[in-house]
Amino acid sequence: MESIVIILLLIAVVVLLASEKVSYLGVSVLILSTLTISGILEPSETFANLADPTIMLYVGAFIISSAFIKVGLSDDLAQRVLPLLGRWKGREGTVLFAICLLVSILTIFLQAFGVQVAMLTLILTLSSQLGIGKKKALLALGFSATIGSTFTLMGNNVNLLAKAAYEELSQGQGWSFFELSALTAPMGLAMMAVYCFLTSRWLKEEPETAVESRAVESAGPAEPRSRRKQGIVLAVTGLFFLAMFLDGKTPVPANVAVLICAAILVLGRVMTSEEALGSISWPIILFTVSVLSLSSCFMKVGAGEALSDLLVRLLGDQISLRAMVAIIFVVATLATQLLSNSGTFAICLPIVVDLALRLQLPVKPVIVALCLASSCAFLTPLSAPTFPLLATTGKISFREFLIQGIPLTVISAIVCIVWIPILWG
Repeated sequence: MESIVIILLLIAVVVLLASEKVSYLGVSVLILSTLTISGILEPSETFANLADPTIMLYVGAFIISSAFIKVGLSDDLAQRVLPLLGRWKGREGTVLFAICLLVSILTIFLQAFGVQVAMLTLILTLSSQLGIGKKKALLALGFSATIGSTFTLMGNNVNLLAKAAYEELSQGQGWSFFELSALTAPMGLAMMAVYCFLTSRWLKEEPETAVESRAVESAGPAEPRSRRKQGIVLAVTGLFFLAMFLDGKTPVPANVAVLICAAILVLGRVMTSEEALGSISWPIILFTVSVLSLSSCFMKVGAGEALSDLLVRLLGDQISLRAMVAIIFVVATLATQLLSNSGTFAICLPIVVDLALRLQLPVKPVIVALCLASSCAFLTPLSAPTFPLLATTGKISFREFLIQGIPLTVISAIVCIVWIPILWG
């Protein structure tokens, strides 16, 4: 019965988001209340994922991004980047591709969600001044960060989970920092080019209202620039990214470093405590918490084991590695549109490893396929933690996300199914 509740809840979430008649906050309340009332979650567990270290990193990204804007750093950075991109003004595809390259390069060493939140205002400013549609620029930001996050080990948590899982199963065999780069870098460049020069043309931009226009024009600081405050924000931003980069390698965890960063901003009088709290997008935080809860409950009710047994009965004991990769890619890609990428990976990992061992297939290509499929999040506004923020900011509909995401998903699927068995088989 609990498995049925989970499945029906997943269907309801997709339908409500596709209808665009219920807000993300409303969907979050539906998920958490259903899981609690049904008894799948204990009342004390309903908001337990608020304590997830990843949630605190999201909070830190919101606060630092707000401070970055307030002291005028985003405006200053835009003014420095603008002359470089200004020579391509009127060449929309080229400007979008330059934005994609910049974002994807940053995600080689930084977490994708932090890059997206930190660059949001800069991208809006550039799109306004260069005459690029807001929807196109925001999707370029989201898609390129998601694509770039697969280039190296540091782009997202799934890469780290894949490394840990493989090294545990293979008893010490390596998974390098650039393990996936030979496949993901050329594939990613092709995907970004397709979006920038082809499919982005299908997007219809809504004319900005006078209020929105003034908001973009006044995106700079509400007070005179202070070099002291800008220095503090730059130092805190560096500390924040360093904490993410070295998480687990220092006595201070990254989520604790977020609190230290927030304290420095408040004590340095860059922003008040009220401004820091107000900068956090709580509907997005609650939505992320609800998705994490849904992912954990999927395993809690035993739906994962049941699915593994069903697949073994359906597939039998004779299947090629390429067919296995194709099945994993399709299933995990669909799942990650509804669940978090790390949630999808965590749910599917025991299933696919068990299948690979039963079918006597190599484990590494199976884990690589699951890793990349879990990060193939392009079809819906809930497939990545920052996508709801981008969708609401740019007024990007569920349908527009789907249409733009389908070509990227198809390219990723074809390339991975063809090349993963060759490179890691």
